[in-house]
Amino acid sequence: MVDDVQVEYFDSNDNEVISRRHWKVEDVVEERYLKTPLMFLARDHIMSSLHRMKRHFNHTGVRPRVRVMLKTHPESGAQQVSCLATDFYPRHINMTLLRDGQTVPEERLITGELLPNGDGTYQQRKTLSLRAEERPERHNYTCTVTHTSLSNKLDITWVRPRIRVMLKTHPELGVQQMICLATGFYPRHINMTLLRDGQTVPEERLITGELLPNGDGTYQQRKTLSLSVEERPERHNYTCTVTHTSLSNTFNITWVCPRVRVMLKTHPESGAQQVSCLATGFYPRHINMTLLRDGQTVPEERLITGELLPNGDGTYQQRKTLSLSAEERPERHNYTCTVTHTSLSNKLDITWAVAAFIKWKRRSAVRPRIRVMLKTHPESGAQQVSCLATGFYPCHINMTLLRDGQTVPEERLITGELLPNGDGTYQQRKTLRLSAEERPERHNYTCTVTHTSLSNKLDITWAVAAFIKRKRRSAGQQGHVQPVYTASPVEDDTSS
Repeated sequence: MVDDVQVEYFDSNDNEVISRRHWKVEDVVEERYLKTPLMFLARDHIMSSLHRMKRHFNHTGVRPRVRVMLKTHPESGAQQVSCLATDFYPRHINMTLLRDGQTVPEERLITGELLPNGDGTYQQRKTLSLRAEERPERHNYTCTVTHTSLSNKLDITWVRPRIRVMLKTHPELGVQQMICLATGFYPRHINMTLLRDGQTVPEERLITGELLPNGDGTYQQRKTLSLSVEERPERHNYTCTVTHTSLSNTFNITWVCPRVRVMLKTHPESGAQQVSCLATGFYPRHINMTLLRDGQTVPEERLITGELLPNGDGTYQQRKTLSLSAEERPERHNYTCTVTHTSLSNKLDITWAVAAFIKWKRRSAVRPRIRVMLKTHPESGAQQVSCLATGFYPCHINMTLLRDGQTVPEERLITGELLPNGDGTYQQRKTLRLSAEERPERHNYTCTVTHTSLSNKLDITWAVAAFIKRKRRSAGQQGHVQPVYTASPVEDDTSS
């Protein structure tokens, strides 16, 4: 070919060279040794190359590799399902996308160009933009491919891995493990990485479980990290990062465990009572909550299920509420909130018991009592500010120390152990060692506490005025007498 014009070709039927250029026909030597023999030589070379290519591709992968991928637009949230076939030869291929076994019409699909890969093979894709009712959590998508390299059609179904990050605590030893579990995925190859505070945990620290079949054609695998004391989850964030052929981007799931409260609320005028189950601070957003009365499930039609609400920090909250009849009052029954979530290895049960009701009727002892204390070393004069929370139940509590309204970094604080009080309640403290410029005569210190028994955070402040007043009162005494600031209950809803 010259400028897309055919000037010469070999007719394999007549074994003759057909030419548009002028050969010197009268010159026997040129006709015999240049025209016909050279063209025969070119033909043989081309045929030999074709045979080699056939043998090569028959042994190295003319079969297409097929992926079904989900892509979500980062801003609009619009989703697309794509069927990609790559590394196939020859170039002709048939691709069909099915939703729940039914063929998606071709006019709904965007068919990409047939593209060369650079190694003699090709790739092509078909894409479906999803409507709200077509989202993958409601439907199964399958890509069906036929190709000359396949004896039968090839079906690849979009099966996205379900990822869970779980914390497991040994019931006797208290040893904790962080587990990254991927399940329900196909094909079987998957990459899983565990990160602590955004930094990759070395593979030699992880126990990688076997790749196991689920029995439905999908697979599961887990990686486990045994936690040292300084690696406990209350001090760090743990994230499981997964890549898989069904995912267009890396998939990240962070361990954020739900905090669960069972609350009793009494109307101040009518005396009507409600029991509520509140789960908050969890991610991802899907959660299952069940309310039980004396171990029996309360029917869903009796419950008022609140909306799933964002907390503003990337986590979510939701509640379910039961309005109590006279015979369902809490002095006669035990109420339990059962929660399952991907961050939990087992279901979580939180119970409001009759005993708790009786105790609640007598006094609101589950609320923490908060003290902000100043301690001065009798010899060195070094000073410490401590925030002590005591008398609270359940045991989980969040305490933050602020100086002039600014949070003191956790690495500056000494966090004491969570200690039982002997009456079923707990105590914990956080302490800050003060430098010369941090002395209390120059700054205000505030202890901020959140707890399941409190609907709002509780702030207790050690102010400069309190320090000056006590300095005057304690003149001539050695050391200091710590003032006590105690939180008093101000709400009518209580949790257990």
